[in-house]
Amino acid sequence: MHKTTHFLLGVLAGLAIASLTIVLVIFIWNWLNALPLVPRAPSASPSADVAELANRVQYLEDEQKFQLKVIEWKQDQKLLVLGGTAFLISFVAAFIGLKPYNDLDKVIKEKVHATLEKELYQLDPTNLRIWVISRDEMREMTDPKTKERYKVNVETEMEKVTKRLNLSGLLNVRVWDDLDKKSRRGVTIVPVFNGDMEKDFVKFLDDNKEALQAERAAFVLYTLSYYVTPATLEKYANLATANMPATAASMVLTVGRGLKNVKPQTEKEGA
Repeated sequence: MHKTTHFLLGVLAGLAIASLTIVLVIFIWNWLNALPLVPRAPSASPSADVAELANRVQYLEDEQKFQLKVIEWKQDQKLLVLGGTAFLISFVAAFIGLKPYNDLDKVIKEKVHATLEKELYQLDPTNLRIWVISRDEMREMTDPKTKERYKVNVETEMEKVTKRLNLSGLLNVRVWDDLDKKSRRGVTIVPVFNGDMEKDFVKFLDDNKEALQAERAAFVLYTLSYYVTPATLEKYANLATANMPATAASMVLTVGRGLKNVKPQTEKEGA
């Protein structure tokens, strides 16, 4: 099939070259055989009478009309050859399966439409795939001011984040119980309320170092009052922190702006 296509393209290219050659030959032939527009007539003698001068003027006018008709005929022949050549190329192109010239506009419009649709999908933040890590468990936290320890329910806190995302118009949100390969695409909001949860996130980054790409996956660490260490923040390029549901929604848009948000091809990919 590949060789056949090359052969057909070669035929089309040969026809195009042949048409250009014909056009060139026509113009060269016309240049070599060009006739003067007004032929030089014998000059009138001083003694020529009015009747003789009138005859000579009539002769010049007749010759001029003749030459104009010759030029017009040559132009018609050029147009006929050019039009016939163009028709032949279009016919052969359609016959061998290539798209004729009047289909090019349709093809261009389809390509432009597909490109615009892809770019608009990329720009629309509501298309961002967002994962919210949540599970029904209690985690211990430390008050940064009083140093007192207390426990919070992870599921309760992450429900607040999910509601805020929906209020912000971000509806492509899925709740998942743990970090896994799903988090390699889109934005994942990870609860990090203490040092142990931070270590779990760092371990996930290390285990998936080869698979994670900053233009494909981004993370928002939801911390409440916990301070994430600078070393963790430097481990991944597309990473941010948030301590309230409202800032979590804002950070999703911030890190999501740098993602290559590709439209899913199947319903399974969009789940």
